[in-house]
Amino acid sequence: MFGASTSVEPASAASAPDWAAVWRRAGATGVVRLDDGRWLVASPDAVAAVLGAEAASVVPAGEVVDRVGGLQRRMARFSDGADHGRRRAAVVELLDAADPVVVEQRAAELTTRWLDGRDSPDAMALAREVPARVLAEALGLDGRTVAPVIDGLCRRLAPMLGAVDRPDPDEVADAVTAAFGPLDDETVVARVSILFQAMDATAALIGVAARRLLGGHGRIERSDVERVARSEPPVQLTVRRLLEDVSVGSTTIPAGSDVVVGLAAAELAGGPGTGDGPVPWTFGRGPHRCPGAAQAGAITAGVLGALAAAGAHLVDQPIEHEPRPNLRTPASLTVTLRSGSDPAGDR
Repeated sequence: MFGASTSVEPASAASAPDWAAVWRRAGATGVVRLDDGRWLVASPDAVAAVLGAEAASVVPAGEVVDRVGGLQRRMARFSDGADHGRRRAAVVELLDAADPVVVEQRAAELTTRWLDGRDSPDAMALAREVPARVLAEALGLDGRTVAPVIDGLCRRLAPMLGAVDRPDPDEVADAVTAAFGPLDDETVVARVSILFQAMDATAALIGVAARRLLGGHGRIERSDVERVARSEPPVQLTVRRLLEDVSVGSTTIPAGSDVVVGLAAAELAGGPGTGDGPVPWTFGRGPHRCPGAAQAGAITAGVLGALAAAGAHLVDQPIEHEPRPNLRTPASLTVTLRSGSDPAGDR
């Protein structure tokens, strides 16, 4: 399936039933040129080399055409060089206020309240709302107001494949400004960036962890969530554009190349930095590694712990995944709750 060139489309792997088999085959190749001209790096060493390269740019291709696109370019996640260093430092400083112990407890509280009056809720609706509310509160914002605004921003900037109902960019920009403040204020952008990066990715983490952990016995700990993130990475790939030639093992990928970075392949391939690494590969490596990995794991543990305490079991159902190029996100996960559970109402 993989060779000097391949017809495999990495963007389809995250939602495929045989996702793990696809990425294991990719991991065995290390570096390969795709039929569409992009490159795929998939072994742990190759992935680390590209993610750590200063010449690997994260700036989105194309010109900024609206205010939402301009906002994206000012986020740390989509910045390079000195701009990235300054913007990332602002994000890290804000995240210091989101103590993992506190956000785990708050996620459990909001989950318990969210379940009130719901007999067979969709855990994925919960997964998109609660993390944004928890982090917004940690940043001093009104979580109930901010969560739907960030959802609209995600649907504008990170739509599913084939999406035709993207929100109007001016309406999204106006909503973000009303909820957060001026879009050219770097503190405002840092807050937006944290919530934008957290919403879809944390929902994917909650989804894959729910499938593997709900219905068991005992407490759900952050270590359980990390184990799932290693065995079924929720963020399965990322992309880079090379500004200069980059050597990956014995292969030189030329400047101007677009590179698909197989995070899931690196995780499943094993080896140094995988099972015993500092964090799962799904959170990245290098200067753009996720600064909120601890918070994402804590929030997920809080959500799933509250679901487990309410006696949540997944309904026996076929599981389909959203058509996303990089995230393994269940489209829906209906759960049933233990008879007699009495979650508190949302106040």
